[in-house]
Amino acid sequence: MPHIDIAYFDKELTETQLAQLDKDLTQVICTCLKVPASAVSIGLEPVAPDVWNTQIALPRIVTRAASLLRQPDYPLPKPDTAHQTKDI
Repeated sequence: MPHIDIAYFDKELTETQLAQLDKDLTQVICTCLKVPASAVSIGLEPVAPDVWNTQIALPRIVTRAASLLRQPDYPLPKPDTAHQTKDI
C-alpha cells in the first residue's frame, strides 16, 4: 500500500499543522492512486541541516534520481566514487 516518507529540516510542527499535512497528503494519494485512506501511511523524519547531505540528499535523492517524481532545485552533493569498484 502507499507509504510516504518525508524528511525535512528539523522544526516544530503544531498539532494543527500535522493534522493538515496528514489530511492533504492522504487525500492526494487516495485520489491519484485510487486507494482508501486506511491503506495510506505517512512517516515524518526531522533531520538536522548539518547532516542533510549525508543522511538524506546523497542516499535518497542523488542515488535514486531516476525514480524521483520531483527533483530539488538546490545544489546536491556528488556521489563518493572513492569506494566504488569497477568491473574488470
